[in-house]
Amino acid sequence: MGVVDDTYASLRSMLVSGRFKAGERLPEPELATALGVSRTPLREALRSLQSEGLVTLSGRGATVTRTSPREVYGLYLYRAVLEGLTAEQAAQRNSDGELAPSQIATLWRHVKSVEEAESDASRVESNISLHRYIAELSGNKSAREALSRVWAQIALTSALNLTSQAWRGEMHDQHREIAEAIDAADPRRAFEAGRAHVQTAAEVFRRLTPDS
Repeated sequence: MGVVDDTYASLRSMLVSGRFKAGERLPEPELATALGVSRTPLREALRSLQSEGLVTLSGRGATVTRTSPREVYGLYLYRAVLEGLTAEQAAQRNSDGELAPSQIATLWRHVKSVEEAESDASRVESNISLHRYIAELSGNKSAREALSRVWAQIALTSALNLTSQAWRGEMHDQHREIAEAIDAADPRRAFEAGRAHVQTAAEVFRRLTPDS
């Protein structure tokens, strides 16, 4: 990877992890120093992040994009369709013999990692790793890339859903339902489980943010 790619990846990780709040300014001199780069690759990275909807650039500089609760709810609904699709295609690939037993075993390890997370930060990280792995198992590059943008935009808001204890048990059950459907090579069941899981997450988000 080049300097611009490295800078982009580092800054994107900082944004998605919640290092900066929505609407917060991103001071270029401080960021350049923290990342050990000049202003030129930093600005190129910021332009790439703007194309993903994560950063807003103006004459006053860069700020973390502020997304309204209503817009985030819409992102969840869009994500529900995509995640239903990737779960379905992962199950179909398993039915077609394209997935190795080791890949299914890894899927279950991701499920357990979310369940065994000891902090909100590790739970967020484990959760996105699980969903990313299901997208990888689907073999659908376009859906995986679209989901990557959607996950990042949702992550800018907060991790409210993953810190809600009332939702956590249901979330674990739904993760297991998705994994079981993929493991059983049942595409229809996987699609419904994947879509229903994210639709439930959307309703949890709406309850936690009434103005959505």
